[in-house]
Amino acid sequence: MDRHAPEPTSPTAEFGKGFVIQPTTDHEYTAILIHPFRIDGKELVVDLVEELYASWPSDRTIPTDVLSGWRVVLPSSPKTWSDIFAKDVAAWFQVAIFGADPLTDTTAGQDREVGGIRAAVPYIDYLLDEEIAALGGAAERVFLGGSAKALAVGIWTLLSQQDPVRRLGAFVGVSSWLPFAENVQRVLGSPRAGATEAGTQNHGDVFVEDMMAPLLQLHAHGPMPNLATPIFLSHGTEDVHVDVELGRQVRDVLTRAGFQVRWREYIGPGGQGNWLKVPEEMEDIAHFTGWLGCRRAVS
Repeated sequence: MDRHAPEPTSPTAEFGKGFVIQPTTDHEYTAILIHPFRIDGKELVVDLVEELYASWPSDRTIPTDVLSGWRVVLPSSPKTWSDIFAKDVAAWFQVAIFGADPLTDTTAGQDREVGGIRAAVPYIDYLLDEEIAALGGAAERVFLGGSAKALAVGIWTLLSQQDPVRRLGAFVGVSSWLPFAENVQRVLGSPRAGATEAGTQNHGDVFVEDMMAPLLQLHAHGPMPNLATPIFLSHGTEDVHVDVELGRQVRDVLTRAGFQVRWREYIGPGGQGNWLKVPEEMEDIAHFTGWLGCRRAVS
């Protein structure tokens, strides 16, 4: 099968039709890639492949051979009406500031995001379980990643794992941001963050405490755990869609939660947006996840 011709998977009642690129040799690894807003899973792989081939220097070889044993899963979100674009668009959750460029404020209208995040996180976690089972229980051979505004679903999947010390191969985030980041920071800093001076509840803190309950239980029993999944986060300093400060905030939140995070910033031409910087960023991701050289995840 042509690796660049995704085959559809069965949609669920809530989510759109996803796509899978099958390995050309024995199945050794799986990557689950979360698409950004407005494009579905199939459009994501088409865009990635086109960008890769268009931007890679002509005097350097694209190392496609090391991907022969990879299965790539590209789930699709539901479609929802967007006032910004006046049509239904692919979106993992409602974002009050959807369409705002650059994204600088994660708190405006964030209560609208709760329902979608609560629905999407178990779906992504289900896909992780399916792929781990297909690899004989080898969670370290399953990788999760994505880019831009929708990547928040992947980050919340990490923060909400029922088994917080489960080690995936790696988590890769490009141009990341995190809804309720300030609430996460507050909850991690105080075991009773949800209570205000008046005795009422901060709804954002309650949401965070509920989603992160297994991780918070680890924190309650001692020093912050050294969580197992290695994380690579990257961001363009001139990103015109997601401000780099939001990426730095994600780095700080995940580090405080107990993850080991490798952070990279890239300087690119103005208006480059939040796409991959080729080849530097792509090569850094490849080396981090083991796609080049030893072909195994970093320890």
